[in-house]
Amino acid sequence: MQLVIEYKDGQVVIGEHNLDNPQLGGKKIEKIKLSPYAKIYDKANQAIIEADFIILGPGDLYASLLANACVKGFTEAINYSKAKFIYIENLMTHYAQTHQMTAKQHLQEVSRYCQRQPDIVIINNQEIDEKTIKEYAKNQEYPVIDDLEKNKNLQIIKKHLLSNIRPVQHNSDVVPRSVLRHDIVKLAKTLYNLCK
Repeated sequence: MQLVIEYKDGQVVIGEHNLDNPQLGGKKIEKIKLSPYAKIYDKANQAIIEADFIILGPGDLYASLLANACVKGFTEAINYSKAKFIYIENLMTHYAQTHQMTAKQHLQEVSRYCQRQPDIVIINNQEIDEKTIKEYAKNQEYPVIDDLEKNKNLQIIKKHLLSNIRPVQHNSDVVPRSVLRHDIVKLAKTLYNLCK
């Protein structure tokens, strides 16, 4: 199957690779869908329904995360499940996907596609160093602005979650990789504490 991306200006492109195309950068995505039709795998459906926690993120919003919600049966499973739904907010915007989108706008898209608002949002509140910000700015990518508003139906967890380790790009890897990442130990501890 292929990912179909429709932009607010009416342009339609086919293929997930377009979400890394800088020529399409800065454009607002109206919606994504799959072609041809795809139905959720029975074991995945059962796992979601029986889960204690459903964790979405971090990852490219449209390419890696919300594409799952386009599979028929996914939203039904996530809504039928009594699991706590946790969304991990990305650290940076992505020029060809989430240009200038704030944390609230990310959350709105997650809620729209999943047809369920997350119960918990985890967001980094550790300051990103200037060198890294400048490095990302060359590609018109910036820290996700935290404009989340407290409400009785949403628990917001703000923590220092940045990794001090910069990943090394291997010569055989032709896909550009993020240099800024969540610290896997800090993130795991945050999630583990929610299970207590």
